[in-house]
Amino acid sequence: MQVTNRIKFSKMIFRGMLKSAKVFLIALWSLNVFSIDYVTIAGDTNARHKWTMDFNQEGTYSNMIIKDKDGIKKIRIQNEQVVSVEIFDGTRLLRRIDYNYVSKEVIVLINQNNGTVKKEVIELEGNVWENETMIYLIGKQKLKEGKRMLFQNLNSEAVRLVEMYLENKGIETIYINGKSYDAVKYEMGLNGFFMSKLWPHKYFWWYEKSTGTFLQYKGMGEEGDIPETYELAD
Repeated sequence: MQVTNRIKFSKMIFRGMLKSAKVFLIALWSLNVFSIDYVTIAGDTNARHKWTMDFNQEGTYSNMIIKDKDGIKKIRIQNEQVVSVEIFDGTRLLRRIDYNYVSKEVIVLINQNNGTVKKEVIELEGNVWENETMIYLIGKQKLKEGKRMLFQNLNSEAVRLVEMYLENKGIETIYINGKSYDAVKYEMGLNGFFMSKLWPHKYFWWYEKSTGTFLQYKGMGEEGDIPETYELAD
């Protein structure tokens, strides 16, 4: 009888622990507090380096922080809109991009090597996506399969806008580290006949269908000569 009671008591404790853990994870997810490790695989040599994407909550803002071998990128988000982007080389702030949705401006501040700050102001018309924000913004789009949207890609280093398209290519099953995922596949490229001829490369992104988690990217590097893959780390 005592053994039976101990078993029942143990089961109650176990169920309670599972329930508490589940509540904790749901609360954690709702606060956008988590960390995911990724790996970049580049070139024919398959050179690899790991990087991390962290999410945390700061008042009414969510922060997405990308840490890789080149430095840190901090993206501040409010109501699923990018508010600012900060790009660091170690502890030194290289660039800051502020989105002002009231005055419809994108303000780019670039720290020069001589200690001065260069300021550029761009009209915020439609969707203006800075390079570092794409990994977040693509996963937030509500495009139906086969549908396409246009956006302005902002290269904040050169302060240059290029019109690009994003298209939902449908659901695919992909495999990463031996695990299968049902993923929404997006295709990205330069928009317009002449621009697409100058730069014919396509970029592909996969996001988990059920959670929207970024899973994988395949495309060419900045020079257009080295293929790159980003994906979940082992």
